[in-house]
Amino acid sequence: MNFGELHYAPTDTVELDVNDIYNHVMDSSSGLENSQKHQLGDLLSKFSDVFSSVPGSAKVKGHSAHRLQTDAFRLGKE
Repeated sequence: MNFGELHYAPTDTVELDVNDIYNHVMDSSSGLENSQKHQLGDLLSKFSDVFSSVPGSAKVKGHSAHRLQTDAFRLGKE
């Protein structure tokens, strides 16, 4: 697949406490089983450097996606 030009996206420098992440997951994921909550908490803790506790927009120029032109074909009755 060709995704076009990719840009570097720097991350925020806000550090999240691992306990805050874990507690938030446990409190806000009522639709998950306990094992799934623990897996999600572990995943978010492992990659906490890519998340920010401050809501906002990405600080990058943007991106572009180019659609592939394909031939149309009829879906008819068989």
